[in-house]
Amino acid sequence: MLDIANERDFGEYFFFEKPFKAFYGLVKEPEVAELYEIDEINDLLRFELIKMIEHSVFIKKCKNCGWYFIPNRRQDAEYCDCSFGETGKKCSEIGAMLRYERKVAENPVWEVYKRNYRWQNSRTRTKKMTQAEFLQWSEEASPKRDECLAGKLPFDEYVAWLERGRIRKAREKRDTQ
Repeated sequence: MLDIANERDFGEYFFFEKPFKAFYGLVKEPEVAELYEIDEINDLLRFELIKMIEHSVFIKKCKNCGWYFIPNRRQDAEYCDCSFGETGKKCSEIGAMLRYERKVAENPVWEVYKRNYRWQNSRTRTKKMTQAEFLQWSEEASPKRDECLAGKLPFDEYVAWLERGRIRKAREKRDTQ
């Protein structure tokens, strides 16, 4: 039994059981369509809900703004197409990034990982590290990050492992003559 039920004065529960007043009518000259007579707002809501179930239309809650929406293109969409805040951008454009930024800000493990990931990635762009070396570092760093998040690896050891690659060589002094 559904939780969405109304109780009338006569004590009966109904929501889906109540039939709609349906009839067939001529819409255009050769076309006959099934028509419904809807007298109350409850009937309209019930009708819409039934049609959404019939056509497999799903309602989801946006993980960014919290509003409910019907996914347009993909059924697994997590963000709506509404404008978010004063940015003028849609939740679908910035939602994943904002959620990631919140996750990083709330957890020091993610914060340290993100800082070191960016540092290592910048080393590949400046040709101080090859792409293969960066991928190898990334494959080692992700499991260590997950171990630290799970509590299997102490945070201090994780930070020490990440900082191990940050040892800088002393620069040679140039003659300015």
